[in-house]
Amino acid sequence: MFQKEEVLCGGVVQDEKIEGYQDNIESKEIKDFEYIHPQFRVKCQKQEDHLEIEAQGGNSFKRDGTLFELKYETKILDLLEELERIQEEYHLSKDNGRVYEVAGLPSGLGDTLKIEYESGETIYKRSNQSLTISEEAAMEIYEAFHANALKNGYDFTTEKSTTKIYDDAEEDFLQGTWRGTHFGEEIVVTFENHTVTIYKDQKKTDEIDYVIREGEVLPNRKKEGHKGEEKEDYEFFHGLSSIRKKNDILLTAYFKEGTYSTCELLIDREAKR
Repeated sequence: MFQKEEVLCGGVVQDEKIEGYQDNIESKEIKDFEYIHPQFRVKCQKQEDHLEIEAQGGNSFKRDGTLFELKYETKILDLLEELERIQEEYHLSKDNGRVYEVAGLPSGLGDTLKIEYESGETIYKRSNQSLTISEEAAMEIYEAFHANALKNGYDFTTEKSTTKIYDDAEEDFLQGTWRGTHFGEEIVVTFENHTVTIYKDQKKTDEIDYVIREGEVLPNRKKEGHKGEEKEDYEFFHGLSSIRKKNDILLTAYFKEGTYSTCELLIDREAKR
């Protein structure tokens, strides 16, 4: 049995120009378009009388209102003409078919471009090391999709996304008793109105009002010298660190002091609410 030769970190995994892809594109009518950039992803597909559009981007590390995700249909088709203009102006088809991949690189360095025309001609380029098109061309693609979103009543913001960006716990959802096990210790968390009580192996560790900051449930207890309302301004609970909603039936308890670990909490429907 042949074994695949290992490629050392930093070594080139793939560097080829796929046959059948030409730099000179004769077609003008784009059917499908997709571009994946380190900061955003945009896609559109032409149907009979409309476009199906997707767009994602923004800051995923801090809730500053910029994280967005759009999926919508539109009969405003001029986006395709604008994308073709960008393709021609910046010669996006240059080095068509080139695929370049280096082992061990972090995600978010390169890009992927795919354009399919009504005629069947295709532009495809991908690299995980650097952009295959200029930053100027990438930004024009971004602005073309942004302009279309605005025309259709959306925006590249959290508020005007078509999907719910954050599925945070709310007070009504939290009410009741939640149970889980963390390294053999029973964790019981009871929410009653604005107060949470936490037990660790039947020992009460906290009974305090709570706040929800950026989806994280924390004690309403500020760190010394902190007067703000960001989650970083609040202390952790004593029995555990903090709590987040995992999905519609589970919470996740976080233990961040010492070593990092988690456990799931399931609602106890037999307990009195």
